[in-house]
Amino acid sequence: MPRKNYYNAEENVHSDSEDSIHSIDEKVQKFTLNDFMKFPPTREILEASHYQTFLETATPELQDLLDEIYDYCEKQMSTALRMDYSQRGKGTIIGMIYNHIEKKYNTQIFEDYPELAMPLITAEKEKKNNNSQL
Repeated sequence: MPRKNYYNAEENVHSDSEDSIHSIDEKVQKFTLNDFMKFPPTREILEASHYQTFLETATPELQDLLDEIYDYCEKQMSTALRMDYSQRGKGTIIGMIYNHIEKKYNTQIFEDYPELAMPLITAEKEKKNNNSQL
């Protein structure tokens, strides 16, 4: 299914317009985590950021643990992981762990890079304009 393009860079040039960097920062700070999660483009950014953080922090420790388990299984002639030569099982285990952790999303990315919130700001502006026309 094609994705709707919420952001048109040509329409959102940051010069002396009303959407200066300062006003964008202020608008971003008004949004809650719930606002970001309700809007598909910003939700995708939060989910990708969370997953990347997981990969950078937890995965190395899990890989070390799984390496020890693989070594143990190989030395003990255990069949559980011994035949997993490609170690696809590692990815499966790490994926299962990620799917079952409590996800705490951090909206700091939108404060650090407010332009990522432009689709949400634009959508909110359109919603206000539509409501005011009624």
